[in-house]
Amino acid sequence: MCFIDFDHQLQRIEQLTNRLKAIQEDAFQKLVTKPAPKKWSVVEVILHMTQAHMFYEPKLKRLMETLPKSQQPVSTIKPSWLTNFLVNGFRPKEGKVRFKMKTFGPFQPQLSNLTEQEVEKAFNDFYSQLEVSKTAIAACRGLDVKRKKVNSALGPLVRFNLAEAIEFMLAHDERHLFQIERVLEQVKG
Repeated sequence: MCFIDFDHQLQRIEQLTNRLKAIQEDAFQKLVTKPAPKKWSVVEVILHMTQAHMFYEPKLKRLMETLPKSQQPVSTIKPSWLTNFLVNGFRPKEGKVRFKMKTFGPFQPQLSNLTEQEVEKAFNDFYSQLEVSKTAIAACRGLDVKRKKVNSALGPLVRFNLAEAIEFMLAHDERHLFQIERVLEQVKG
């Protein structure tokens, strides 16, 4: 990744949304079944993705409210080398996740027996978070996004500007969509 392209980010969100809506049509049992005892079900992955977005949501909103306007609208920005490294490491490549990571406690989905309504709510909550990302992407065009940074979920040593935070979340979402596809292959429906 050489540049973060805001139009491309929006396209990726659309692709993600469309694929998840198709997955949501699968049988309820397939969505809540774990492929193995220590593996996550599809719904657990969705809940984890939502939790990650919710971590960034107040940070994105604060940046959108406090960043100065840019001199002229932009459609791309160059990310830092660290963001570039993290995003490229997060995305699945050639059918594999290259860097495995343990999930931190607050991002662990906590589930018991879910109803069909709760599963639907889990998907809808995630779609709502994607709308927040779309709003933030639109704001990036008119803001001086490189002016301020926020701490990442990885801690204060990794900080992102507004566009980088969205890119990191999208890479995280793409990584977990790949995981969902693998879960669906493993779960008999």
